Amino acid sequence: MGPGGNASVIPENKTILVIGDWLAAATLRCLGPAYRAAGNRVLFMVTFPHEKELFLQDELEQSCDVAVWITHQGQPIVTRRHNDISITGNLEDVLTRYAKGKLTDGTPEISLEEVDHIHITADNRLLKVIQNLRKGPLAAYFTKNPVTTGSIYSNMQCMLKGVCSQCLQWQIDPQTGQRTKAVFSCSWQDQPIDIVDLSALDERLSQNHMQERLSNLWLDYLIENNDIECV
Repeated sequence: MGPGGNASVIPENKTILVIGDWLAAATLRCLGPAYRAAGNRVLFMVTFPHEKELFLQDELEQSCDVAVWITHQGQPIVTRRHNDISITGNLEDVLTRYAKGKLTDGTPEISLEEVDHIHITADNRLLKVIQNLRKGPLAAYFTKNPVTTGSIYSNMQCMLKGVCSQCLQWQIDPQTGQRTKAVFSCSWQDQPIDIVDLSALDERLSQNHMQERLSNLWLDYLIENNDIECV
């Protein structure tokens, strides 16, 4: 959105958890240097389908103090710093084990109890998983009740705020769960997760399932039947 959108909030001298799927790597490349320049410590926890999906590891390492690399299958990502962690599994299990200190010898360098801010960049399914963990099983570890923002990547078409209205997203009262207003998520992509109607986000994104499946099938066909180098 450029000047028409809501700017990312860069706190100062805090501990920040950047977490999510491979999209979170793009977020860290963008915000990580700004976070660290403002005196923040950054814990980065990211999932990739496979170790070969990792990109720009040098830049990602420079943008965080501790990285937890998670792969869904295959071999773990090779770590290059003594305090980084690499494991194969799912994010829900890894985050829970990390909270309990089961991935390190003793207390991790950055514990969840120290986290002041959380930035989630992930698909709608993983947004719900992390939100449920934060407010449920892992609430006792997030002792500072960290300010939490989530990426609300609903359907977007015009990117001009108010023209096509494809990106309208409901917000709710966090106490009652009742809807309060609809916002243009193309101009406000990182919203406080507690005021987002995640069920409405699921419904909005379901509109694209058929198109996404057809596009993926066509891409698979092109790769399988042509001499195309995949990176």
